[in-house]
Amino acid sequence: MYNTIVDYRSGLPVRSVAVLLRPEADSPQLTGVFERGIQGEEPHDIFRYDVIRVWRIPPERFLEGGVGTLPLAPISAVTEQELPRVIKRMDERMRREERAKELWTATRILLGLRFPNPLIDVLLQGVMGMKESVSYQAIVAESLAEGLAEGLAEGLAEGLAKGRVEEARRLLAVFGKEHLGEIDATMRSALDEINDLGRLEEMAENLRKAKSWRELLRPSPPRRRNGRRKSSS
Repeated sequence: MYNTIVDYRSGLPVRSVAVLLRPEADSPQLTGVFERGIQGEEPHDIFRYDVIRVWRIPPERFLEGGVGTLPLAPISAVTEQELPRVIKRMDERMRREERAKELWTATRILLGLRFPNPLIDVLLQGVMGMKESVSYQAIVAESLAEGLAEGLAEGLAEGLAKGRVEEARRLLAVFGKEHLGEIDATMRSALDEINDLGRLEEMAENLRKAKSWRELLRPSPPRRRNGRRKSSS
């Protein structure tokens, strides 16, 4: 699909490549040919693509190639004994790069696909500071669950809070449909803008009392100090 879209938009020939970062990602189905057709007939659609298995490529290809692929060198065809030499070669190149921090971030994450954290910490000692090393470990841990994050603690807290808010909005839409009918695009947009979990819980309590989505989504008047609500003018 992407191949066809890019070809259509650019008018240029497009080559599709599947890049496999570790042996566990490999599969006998990745043959470089994708066919579609009716059973018992010749395939009417044949799509060819390349497959790059990074762990089979000599590290020199990455160490001497473009800087953008330099972080792939430690997960190429190297053993644990060869890793210090590879990291040293990378350090020599990255010292001249403005994006060195980003490249080391990528290197730390990719190394985590193949090697244990204690070994990675030893390998990268000296090429990144202690603070950066801790943040990179957090990035790796958080990415296993829900993408990259700036820090493990912040990422988990933010992810849990966001997940609860999204779930509350989803349940309101589901149960509200039974009582108030289908929610229209305007009301759905207003619901999606509510990020206060407390307000969403209050709306759930008032669901059966509301006569319309507009009434349910109307902001509640502020409470007085004695707990009573102020009357609206």
